[in-house]
Amino acid sequence: MAAYHQTGRGINMQAGENLPLQILVWQACRLLSLPIMPVVIFDGASRPTTKRGHRVKTAPHALLAAYMQLLKDLGFQTYIAPGEAEAELSQLNARGLIDAVLTDDVDAFLFGATYGDYVSVFTSKAIQKHTKTRLTPARIFLIAVLSGGDYSRGLKGCGIEIAHQLSLGTTLGEDLYAAVHNYSSTELSSFLEEWCKRLRRELVDNPHQALRQCQPALAQKVVQGFPSPKVLRAYLHPITSLSNGSTPEINSKIRTPDLAAVAVWCEKYFSWGTRGVILDRFQNNVWGGICVRSLIKPVDTASAIAAHFAACQPVSFRPSILHVYRAALGPGPGAKKPNTWGYSVQVEPHSFIVATLSRLTPEARQLGNAQPRKNFTVWIPAPILKRAYPKLVMNFPVPIQAVKPSILSANDGSAPGSSSNPIDVDDINEEDGGDNENTHEALVPADGAMFGPPTRLKHESRQKRRKTRPHRLRLPVLDMANQKQARKPSVKKKKKNEAAQLKTLADIAHENVAKYNKVIHTNAAYNGSIRRGKEFLAKLIAQRKEDRIIVCEQGIPTDELEKALDNPPNQYSAMVVEMFIAQKCVVEGCQQQVAESIHAAFCQYWDAMDGTKYAGDYKLNKVTNEVSGCPARAPCVLAIKKAMQTRGKATNATRKHAEALSIEDERKLMQ
Repeated sequence: MAAYHQTGRGINMQAGENLPLQILVWQACRLLSLPIMPVVIFDGASRPTTKRGHRVKTAPHALLAAYMQLLKDLGFQTYIAPGEAEAELSQLNARGLIDAVLTDDVDAFLFGATYGDYVSVFTSKAIQKHTKTRLTPARIFLIAVLSGGDYSRGLKGCGIEIAHQLSLGTTLGEDLYAAVHNYSSTELSSFLEEWCKRLRRELVDNPHQALRQCQPALAQKVVQGFPSPKVLRAYLHPITSLSNGSTPEINSKIRTPDLAAVAVWCEKYFSWGTRGVILDRFQNNVWGGICVRSLIKPVDTASAIAAHFAACQPVSFRPSILHVYRAALGPGPGAKKPNTWGYSVQVEPHSFIVATLSRLTPEARQLGNAQPRKNFTVWIPAPILKRAYPKLVMNFPVPIQAVKPSILSANDGSAPGSSSNPIDVDDINEEDGGDNENTHEALVPADGAMFGPPTRLKHESRQKRRKTRPHRLRLPVLDMANQKQARKPSVKKKKKNEAAQLKTLADIAHENVAKYNKVIHTNAAYNGSIRRGKEFLAKLIAQRKEDRIIVCEQGIPTDELEKALDNPPNQYSAMVVEMFIAQKCVVEGCQQQVAESIHAAFCQYWDAMDGTKYAGDYKLNKVTNEVSGCPARAPCVLAIKKAMQTRGKATNATRKHAEALSIEDERKLMQ
């Protein structure tokens, strides 16, 4: 979960509707829309106090109690682990109590997880068998010890590549892994002395040819006390609920979200009900997930009726689906590379509106009932809708599509966790039954089913089919009565001695620089970013005026904040750009390119304002509050842009362990 956090300047509670907690709400709503049963676990009091050389706060977070209450109202199971939450989840996964771990930290496999997912899917078995990795738990352990992890900085100067080479070409990892598991403290200390001698010998002489070149300088850094037995045991024996032999109870049943309780919670922290926006927010973020979960869970009619009249239990109901209007890949937009077939359906909102408003104040209910009611659209996975309403989808079959598996294959030479690539249905040739070098075999879901063995079809390459198609002769259309008009128009020749005056040439040069200095599409994109930034500020100002905020707790006057994007810029201009990037990239989940585009747009915006008065590096006179230079180049704006770039590397690029586990730039965004 991510929360935007900044101390001393910029974001405040009024500015973003309790923004840190709101971001957590959107993350929870995202999980609610998926056909899974989330188990959300938080760090406990016995978690390590130091990670990567930095002190870690062990006191409960100020938002913890409120957020856990929201998760329970949404039907999620949640509890506080004795130690580190990641180790707790990994142990639950290793025991088969949960199916996967949602994380961006590879330490999950070090703690024992077998199945992890952030954007791509990784399994421990596939990582062991893959030709490029061949990582067993013992080898992952050695890499963490040498190149560094959460609990130590590792061997100074030893990168992940050298550690990986040693893990594959020697038995250092296997021997150390077994010793930590089986030896007592005294036996482990004696073992480590001999183990360090072996490590030095491998680095200096390279007897097993594990390294590409010898590393004598690195061998001198293997000093007494490395590795620390305490660190070794922290990796292999983390404190979890299973440490004392007990097993936490994990409920795998789908729980019905208490929609009324969620509405009361959001009214308490965001005032959505009294501001008259709660139905709009719930329709866009909450109701769709409840639709999916209600279709998964069988409806107990007697219990539902009793709960309805008792008015004290969450009511389980099936959504009023009006019709199916499209079959589409999901979840999410095309930019997220969805790979599961499903249906976009229209849902009538009456039952959701009644449940949402049922426990709010009369004033909030009146404002909610005054909002226009309109049907909303939900994407539902094909197997779920087909099982719940088989007749509804009988005449609306899912198109036959071939989807490459996204899970890392043992013999796949591609990068681990590569995303799925659906194949166009037009590429499938049902008449072709022969085997030849131009025929490709693809996995195709049979009748839209996502479970069980897939059906296999043959399809020709698009290139071959195009070659076999008959050539269509295209003839020009001629008007025989007007052949003269059909002739190619003559081109007016330029006069050889035609010259322009110096002033005319200068004007032409300035005009073309202004017109073509940026690509037309780039200018349009920049103008769009500026327009959306001003719209964002206008909504923010309208909200503050509605709440009658003249000067907020941070001392920011509303009338001065309103002029932040005007000419000239003021002391709050940089803060508004920073807030806008946080809104788009953190709250709305846009990619790093959006942050870069916003930054570039506002740089051009202020660079061209009043000549070159506001171009160059940003400076703020704290005495007079006068701005010189470009506010988009302020340190706070550059910091959040760099943080979004780092986050993009962590999710899209081939990650190195140290980079993924020490994201200093995201500490102001990720809690």
